Amino acid sequence: MKLTRLRIEQIRQFRQSLTIDSFSSGLNIFAGPNESGKSTIVRAIRAAFFERYKTQKVTDLLPWGDSSAAPRIELDFEIGGAHFQLRKVFLKSPRCDLDRAGHHFAGEEAEQYLGQLLGFEFAAKGESRAQHWGIPGLLWIEQGSGQEIHQAVAFATDHLRAALQEELGSVASSEGDAVLDTVRDWRAALRTATGKPRGELADSQAACAELGDRLRDLDARIETYRQQVDQLGALQADQNRDDQDKPWDAFDRARVAAETKRAELAERERGLRADRQRLAELETQRTLVQEQLTAVDRRQQALTRRAADEKQAVAERQAAVVDADRLVAQQAELIAIVRTARLGYERCRQQADREAVMQQMATTENELARYSAQLAEADRLYQAQSDLRVEAQSLAVAPSDLDALRRCQQSLRENAIRQEAGATRLAFDLDSGVALTVDGRTLTGKGEQLLVRPVSLVLPKLGRIRIEPGGSDLSQLAEAATGLTAETQRLLQRIGVDSLAEAEQRFVALRRVRQSLQEVERELAQLAPEGRDALAIARSEAQSRLAGLKATLARLSEPPQDEMSAMPGTLAEAQHALDQALSGQAALQAQVQEAISRRAVAEARWEVAQREHAELQGLVADPAEQQRIQTHRQRLVDIQAEIAVLGERVATQQAALDQARPDILDQDIARYRQSAQQARQTFDERRIRIAQLQSALQVAGAQGLEEERAGVQLEHEAAERRFRELERRAQALDLLVRLLEEKRAELTRRLQAPLQRHLDHYLPLLFPGGALAIEEDLSPGDLARPNGASAEHLSYDALSFGAREQLGLVSRLAYADLLKAAGRPTLIILDDALVHSDPSRLVQMKRIIFDAATRHQILLFTCHPADWTDMGVSIRQIEQLRAPG
Repeated sequence: MKLTRLRIEQIRQFRQSLTIDSFSSGLNIFAGPNESGKSTIVRAIRAAFFERYKTQKVTDLLPWGDSSAAPRIELDFEIGGAHFQLRKVFLKSPRCDLDRAGHHFAGEEAEQYLGQLLGFEFAAKGESRAQHWGIPGLLWIEQGSGQEIHQAVAFATDHLRAALQEELGSVASSEGDAVLDTVRDWRAALRTATGKPRGELADSQAACAELGDRLRDLDARIETYRQQVDQLGALQADQNRDDQDKPWDAFDRARVAAETKRAELAERERGLRADRQRLAELETQRTLVQEQLTAVDRRQQALTRRAADEKQAVAERQAAVVDADRLVAQQAELIAIVRTARLGYERCRQQADREAVMQQMATTENELARYSAQLAEADRLYQAQSDLRVEAQSLAVAPSDLDALRRCQQSLRENAIRQEAGATRLAFDLDSGVALTVDGRTLTGKGEQLLVRPVSLVLPKLGRIRIEPGGSDLSQLAEAATGLTAETQRLLQRIGVDSLAEAEQRFVALRRVRQSLQEVERELAQLAPEGRDALAIARSEAQSRLAGLKATLARLSEPPQDEMSAMPGTLAEAQHALDQALSGQAALQAQVQEAISRRAVAEARWEVAQREHAELQGLVADPAEQQRIQTHRQRLVDIQAEIAVLGERVATQQAALDQARPDILDQDIARYRQSAQQARQTFDERRIRIAQLQSALQVAGAQGLEEERAGVQLEHEAAERRFRELERRAQALDLLVRLLEEKRAELTRRLQAPLQRHLDHYLPLLFPGGALAIEEDLSPGDLARPNGASAEHLSYDALSFGAREQLGLVSRLAYADLLKAAGRPTLIILDDALVHSDPSRLVQMKRIIFDAATRHQILLFTCHPADWTDMGVSIRQIEQLRAPG
């Protein structure tokens, strides 16, 4: 499948139309930053194929802020040489039109035709989902889902199996699957897929368990009755003792004493908190006074530094002035040297241009000869391509007709086997001279007849015997055989052959011709990837370039012989001399500018240092400042004395409180209160429990538990016998299913072989020496990689995110190769794929993608165009595809 043109309009950020045409049959790369519309283009392609045109669940396609728009998508594509045009409009005035080589499909008919053509389904209602996407859902990777391969394979398994059957041919009769399904149905009546009992087996097991539970319940009830009698006596003794002693009164008295002592400690805690608050205030005041005195010390130190800075700035200013005057004088000397070197370079460059033109003329003449040879070879290949296409047309065999013919032949063979198995065998051994007549046929001697329909046996001089074969489906088999024979003849006439073998030979010849045609087309693609006209244009361009170079050479006359002798040497030497002179001039210029800048900086630094020193000296000598310093020092002495007194008092009070342990007193109060409550609660609950036990013992004594247990025991033994019988049957069916599945697994491995070949084509590029297993549902399984002398096996889900993303893409390319070999349409879409690959793995994956692009059309959307510049194709920017507006 090849997209040739895409146009979208009124979709998300593309309110105006966006058109993409001139798709390459191989790799197509589209780039743009985030939010530029890459995923919108992919969404539009998916909507064109997957979404029903009448659905109202595609409001995500609407332009931002415009709920009245009508999203429109137009797609032109080719499949098997046939050209298709698809037009879809959603939401407002919805419609769907599909044109194919003069045939027009509209509405749901067009959508169903698309689904059958590409291998997917439509949702019964609402928005399309992954389970409907089939083959395109496997090959079109959405952003961030490259590693999610198993679900996509599950939804496309039926289509992949059909492709495998077409490439490999039928490897097993469907009758074997019918037998396996029947045995599985028998087993499924007794067990679930995980081996758990169901149906009659589950009912029998449940009956056994229920009766067992009843037995255990009765045993427990009998034992409980006996225990309750003993428990009642012990409870009544404990209740009488607590009623007399009343233990909760002692707990209440202890609690009151603890609460009185705790109130005394609370008053002392309040005084301690007040002293601590005052102590914290004094600490804050002391910190502030100390910071103020520290600032005074810093100002004195700064005054000393400012004096030194001013002295140093005077010396630096004098040195910068001397250095700047010296460098300005040197700058004038280098100007004359640069002028002489530039004149020599110009003379050498003119001679080098002449030599370069002569070299280009030689190269262009070689290119002209090569293009002429390629053009002749391309003409020969185009003629061979035309001849092979004519031969392929004469051998055309529709794969669907050939498959139908194969199925008819297989059904006829199976019909004959079933007729032979169900027919009545008439064996006869007649004496010499004796003959019997069966439906007009005379039987003599010894032999056997297979009777598939009622017959009349004539016994000479005795009468007739009517024989009706057993089996109600023999007549149906005979009628089916007649219909299959007629269908076979119709298919043979339609194909234009006399037998299935001749049709197979024609199909093999057709594939051989198509293979030769593909080889010619590959040679053409390599020789003239852009067509014969491009080669002719390239040759014409080479001729034009040669003529232009000759004209240029004529304009570049050689310098006089005396000037050539005065040249400084080669162009490189002249360039070197000029570069050295310019470099020296630039370096000296930089030094001059730097010296001037240093002089300006030194003067500014001297002025700043002089001003700052004077300002700071005036501040330090101010009498008011000296008075403030003396006040701060006296305040610090007073605060420290008060802190010492308060600190000693707080420590004394805290030590007394720590010794009294108010937290333990709080716990004692809570403990005594809870103990009194618990004692009262226990007394009340025990009284209720005694009443309950007395009532339960009265009821249990009248139930006859021993007699009921004996009856349940008999029912339990009968149920166990029935369960063992059903369990033996289930085990036998388990064994039979396992044997049949082992045989079917062997056939499945033969089915997987073509897919494994395609997968092994790519895997060595990514994991040298590695092997990827294929599960029964055709999804990727364990990865085996060399690890020293042995191999390590990792499940797909145990790999890193990047490795799963890479293997997911490799698997999809293998599925695409398989589908293409089976004649199915393929198109690969990669939306920001491989963003989690490291540089070395990305290089290998690009080699894989480039190889796959020689067989499939690939649309790659990326926000990292720099990663894909080495793919040999132009990268189209999304922003440049937008319509102006």
